[in-house]
Amino acid sequence: MPYWYKIEKDLGCVFAKRTGPYVHDEWMAILKTINNDANLRPGMNRLYDYRDAQGAPSKEETFDQVRYFSEMDKILGPRKVAMVAPRPITYGMGRMYGTLRDGSAADIRQFKTIDDAMVWLKFPAGFGDPFPSDEALVAMESTR
Repeated sequence: MPYWYKIEKDLGCVFAKRTGPYVHDEWMAILKTINNDANLRPGMNRLYDYRDAQGAPSKEETFDQVRYFSEMDKILGPRKVAMVAPRPITYGMGRMYGTLRDGSAADIRQFKTIDDAMVWLKFPAGFGDPFPSDEALVAMESTR
């Protein structure tokens, strides 16, 4: 499953993108890698890009993510989490995840456009789309 992430310390945000079919074990490993990155600090917001993702986690896989992040809340601290998912299935499962995490340290919202997510996260005007194109991501994946 092609993926990419970057931690912008100055902006206080983690950017993460996945493409292709959803593979739960791979995505959980990626999330754990991000959460163990030495550049991560408590309170960093997150922007997940699922615009080129195919499929979404099942209900059981979503529960697994909820359990994992519930355990991580003390370490990750209060934060905003924006998910950009224009496809109905990915958007809908993201909403379910957000509902299940309601009342947690994370304020989780779903968006259909990157621009709306960036406004909610209060990025500087003119910041631009921080994510690599799908083609660039596939090329990066082939060099791993």
